Amino acid sequence: MPNLLVIFDIDGTLIRSTHIDNRMIADAWADLHDHAIDTDWSRYRTSTDRGIAREILAERLNRPADDTAIDAIEQAIAERFPPDLRLDQTPGAARLLATLRALPGVGVAIASGSFPRTAALKLGAARLHVDQVPKAFSDAHDDRAGIIEAATSLACAEHALPAFDGRVYVGDGLWDLDAARRLGIGFVGVGDGIGPLRAAGATRVLPDFEDLEQALNTLFTAALVEGAA
Repeated sequence: MPNLLVIFDIDGTLIRSTHIDNRMIADAWADLHDHAIDTDWSRYRTSTDRGIAREILAERLNRPADDTAIDAIEQAIAERFPPDLRLDQTPGAARLLATLRALPGVGVAIASGSFPRTAALKLGAARLHVDQVPKAFSDAHDDRAGIIEAATSLACAEHALPAFDGRVYVGDGLWDLDAARRLGIGFVGVGDGIGPLRAAGATRVLPDFEDLEQALNTLFTAALVEGAA
């Protein structure tokens, strides 16, 4: 497909970071606001770091949810990451990214619900080098679909295109599937959570990216018909 954009989530998708991420977030909230948060992100409206922070502050703690308060949450989470932290890449992730970036007519972007600072720490801990990849995080929008659109705009600028002919979002959570469906774009589920994704109707799923040919075929098939799950 000409001018295809493949957009990746980070946590649980490109890197195996969910267990660490959940603990850091929960500990930061406990320290900063003495509040035990629910780390089942599907229970929140947005499942993004900034959106969740706004929801907890405003609706559960009845506190100001302005940028200053949310920035303090981001800083508190980031400060909990040890400098020697090491995380695993999802098998085959780096090779898949490099392959896609080298293909003519294919763009690559990252759209993650993380705070930008913590996303950078996790990518660094996984030694996944994506400095040149257009990226959007929860500071771009509280809602994941809005983050995907922000990443798309950055990729369009990189490739000097008004739009891509097709898009596919690669993620590990039900919220990722929901965002892709709302935007009417293709979706590929990946990681340990493919069971719930299948149950929710996702038909294109991968355990990881180790089989490069299978990963490419699945991505291109998902993008053939926008909105196909």
